[in-house]
Amino acid sequence: MKSKLVILISAAIFLALPTSIMIYRWSSTPTDKVFAGTFGFSDDYNVMVHAVTQGVRGRWTVLNKFSSLPHPGSFFHEEYLLLGKIINPPLQLLFKVFKIPSYIPPGPIIFNLSRFLLAIILLWSIWEFIKAIVPENRPIIRLGAWLLSLFTGPLPTNIMSLLPSEISWITNTPYFREMNVVYRFNTMPHIQTGLIAMFLLLVLYLKVIRKNELRIPTYLQIFILTSLATWTDTVSAITAFLAITVFLFAWALFHNNRDTIVLTVLYLGSMVAAIIPSLIYFFQLRTQPVWMGVARYIQSQNPFSPASFFFLFPVLIPSALVFVIAIVILKKKIILPADSLYLLISWLFTFILLILFSDVIQINRLRLLRPPIFIPLAVLASYGVYSLLNYFSQTWSKALFSVFLILALYPSVFSIRTALNEEYQLLSSFSSIVYPIKTQVQAYDWLYRNTSENTIVAALYEAASLLPPLSGNGTLAGNVTEDPNDYREKSTKLTSFYGGVMNEEESKNYLLNERVSYIYWGPQERSLGKNLLEYPFLKRVYANPEVILLQVVP
Repeated sequence: MKSKLVILISAAIFLALPTSIMIYRWSSTPTDKVFAGTFGFSDDYNVMVHAVTQGVRGRWTVLNKFSSLPHPGSFFHEEYLLLGKIINPPLQLLFKVFKIPSYIPPGPIIFNLSRFLLAIILLWSIWEFIKAIVPENRPIIRLGAWLLSLFTGPLPTNIMSLLPSEISWITNTPYFREMNVVYRFNTMPHIQTGLIAMFLLLVLYLKVIRKNELRIPTYLQIFILTSLATWTDTVSAITAFLAITVFLFAWALFHNNRDTIVLTVLYLGSMVAAIIPSLIYFFQLRTQPVWMGVARYIQSQNPFSPASFFFLFPVLIPSALVFVIAIVILKKKIILPADSLYLLISWLFTFILLILFSDVIQINRLRLLRPPIFIPLAVLASYGVYSLLNYFSQTWSKALFSVFLILALYPSVFSIRTALNEEYQLLSSFSSIVYPIKTQVQAYDWLYRNTSENTIVAALYEAASLLPPLSGNGTLAGNVTEDPNDYREKSTKLTSFYGGVMNEEESKNYLLNERVSYIYWGPQERSLGKNLLEYPFLKRVYANPEVILLQVVP
């Protein structure tokens, strides 16, 4: 009973950390502005919310709205379209009941609500995985693995931040922000969905090995979960498939069981049947101009070296190595089910394999950190440390294990504080994107209600970052990660247009060639000085004290 209470309280604390950031941001909204719902990096956030908005507007495939080039829609991130379609109708009813202004866009609310609910489901799936790995008669090891999985963080940049001090929060920034406790499971909904499917697959395959029988419902469950992982977060699907493949064949090989080998091939066939179509589609999509640039950009961002892995989990790695020592000393007394050990080692082996060959298979190493490799490390650490302590002193083992957990989790206090401070202080550096002025949001709302979803709107970075997620329109440039190859060139030309460097004829030809239908003329655009109302081919269709919208007349 006590263990369940600790699990519930720790889960609530874990969920409260990122939620507190969103509450703080919302409560800090100036009276003349609107909170855009920004979570994490604004570029990544805007990309996903713009897919939600497309779903609200009725699309069934995802377009890259940060490009004016015509291109077919993608079936990846389809989850966001469905979230927009499913959640928006009841959300609009709530808008009416609570008299929320009609210009407030639904996309950010749908995104953050989905993220919170999926985080709860993800924590449940992680707990189910730990329960499947650790026997029921080892509740303290289960609890230790759970707490280590949730709260052990990466090493701060400045090792001195482990001690209480007044060191600047910047020097305390953890290695690989994604691994920080505040962000690790409270991430993008498509990543959460992929991880949920991955953990349920691992649990399902443990049951397959233990029952050692072919069941059609299980076969279908594997196919559905693999499909879900593949179409939401491909890296999670690949990691699960390789880890399960290594696990099943190692189990069949060492047990020399012909029935298990046949079972392995049949069940893996279900995963292959689910993965291959999406991989073929994905590689075909990468040959198309718009999506090709995005793929190349992602591959180029590969900062994670194998040597730096230690800095991600400086507590878990040495603690997990204690498991090896425990096996040597205790031998079979450690009481870890063989199939559980095989699965944990298979996952670790798969991670190392993918890291070493990431350049060959063209996977960004940072993406490989999405499937939480620290969870098998946490299970091994919990098993190894407690088993050794129990071997030397059964009387004091639980108390000493509690001390170990406190010491292991101690550094995370500082990385959590750093992450929270970073989120609070980061607002001022791009507040025009996090907190757009109400009049700007009202202009986005006019575009949302009066233009088609295929309309291209010209705007500089601030407005162009928000137009796709809030109004659903396409832009020329406004997101570096989604339009990496010619972003600089497009930004330069836009600046020339808004600054009046182009003459009248050049400006008109430029807009028509880029398929621009509307011009957004807000504070950032006006700061460049050119009076766009002088152009006869631009017709004013909307105006408020901050923003003027101009329609391009051919």
